Formats: sequence, structure tokens, C-alpha cells
Amino acid sequence: MGTLTSKKDKTKFYGHYYKQYTKDKQKVFGIIPGIAEEGGTLQVITDKKAYNFTFPTAEMGDTIKVGNSEFTNDGMKIDLPDIKGELKFTDTTPIAYDFMGFLKYLPLEDRHSIISIRHRTSGKIMVEGEEYDFTDGYGYHECDSGEQFPAAHMWIQCNSFDDPDDTAIVACIAQVPVLGIPVRGSIVVINRKGHKENRLSTYFLALTSLKKDKITLWQFPNRKFVIDVLDEGTAHGLVSASNGNMTEELREANNATCRFRYYKSGKLQFDLTSEHVGYERRHL
Repeated sequence: MGTLTSKKDKTKFYGHYYKQYTKDKQKVFGIIPGIAEEGGTLQVITDKKAYNFTFPTAEMGDTIKVGNSEFTNDGMKIDLPDIKGELKFTDTTPIAYDFMGFLKYLPLEDRHSIISIRHRTSGKIMVEGEEYDFTDGYGYHECDSGEQFPAAHMWIQCNSFDDPDDTAIVACIAQVPVLGIPVRGSIVVINRKGHKENRLSTYFLALTSLKKDKITLWQFPNRKFVIDVLDEGTAHGLVSASNGNMTEELREANNATCRFRYYKSGKLQFDLTSEHVGYERRHL
């Protein structure tokens, strides 16, 4: 499979994003298997640096194959120069329903979905001779497809709190063309063990205030969610799709520090801070 161009759905790129961190939260390993018009790619981002590998082709399906590496919803086998290992996932946690809501029916340039907002990991990966032991660690899994990433967007992801079994959060804000008109939309998913999933989104008429270091969403009739970006962390260079080609520079940190507060009817439901937040912000 050398291309994903489709006259029906205009899919020009397709990629998955897997992020996992060790039990002590000191090491992070993210990997992005993907395919675009020029072929297959594997991008790796650790707590120290980023890597980019290209391949003539890739296979996307229940099992993703890029080079000699394979990925499923239950684990991965990595076989790259100086990066090798196997991981298994258990207790995968899908979100309640499609991340895009009814927006999935619109002709958008990018479609985003969350496969598992939180799961347990086991296994080891060697990165340039350094061992990353993910025994009793945690992971996250999402995917994107379409023509290109939104030129202006923000992505914040965290399931690394004092009790990782308890809370997982994903927040996305993007400016996208809808029928030729630029529209800014927001989606936040809050998954808490033992609680009904909470979602604040533009497609539920949520209002968003966006500042350099604070994001606030109000969801009618009585919910508010606040993210304070205390430290943007150390960003590493990746590439994203632009008109089907993996050519657009993108910088991502996996050690940002953010504070998350959620209110219902004026009462604080939780106040959590993490130093291990995935953070991406471009032109927004």
C-alpha cells in the first residue's frame, strides 16, 4: 500500500500515535506509524529526542506494518536501527463515543479518534542501548486521517497523575475550514474511573477562552474546565501531514506541566497537576 488517496473520502494520510511511560514516570516512549502519499513513516519521540524513519510502503489495518515493525490495539513490536522491543497492552479504555461527535459527518481536513485513553503496559524497548522498562506502566493510543493537520491547533494529553488509574484527559483546539469558512472548535474528554465520562465541546455549544497559558471551557448549563499551562516543557521536532505529504514541521513536548480543574455547579470536582503532559501548540 503506497498511497491512501481516495476520491470518496479524500484520505491522503493515516497515522496512529502510541504514547507510553514507565511506572516511575521518568521515561516516555512515543511512536507514530503512518502512511502518506510518499510512503510509510515511523516517528519516535522519547524524553530525550525525536527520530524519523521512512519506508517505501506501509500497511494499515487491524495490524499496522511499517518496515519490520508491527502495531495493534493490544501491543507493538519495534524493529528499527538502535530501537527494538515489544510491548503488550491490557485494560485498554475506549472513550464513550466518537471523539469528533457529529463533526465526523462533515468534510473536514482531519479526522481524529481516540482508541484508548488509558491502558496498562508491559514489556521493554531498547533505545540506543538504553532500556525503557514499561512493566506496570501506562499508555495512550489515538489516530488521525485525512488530507492534513489543522494549520492552527493545540493538543494536550495526560493520564499521568499521582493515581494514573483514576483520571485521563485529552483536550484539542483547532481552527479548521468548514465549507470554506475558518472555524475554531474545542473538544475535551475527561475520563475518571467510577464516573460518567465528561465531555465539553463546541459541538455541545461550549464556549472557549484561549490565552497563552490558560484555556477555559464553559459547557451549558453548569460545567467549567480550566487548564493552566505552567511549563510548556522541552519540545522535539516531528513532521505532520500537509496536503497528504509529511512535510509540515511540528514540535511536541511530553514533559509539559499543566494544572487541570473541573467544576460542576460551581463546585470543584478535581484539581490535578502533572509534570508529564503531552503538549503541542502551533499558530494558535
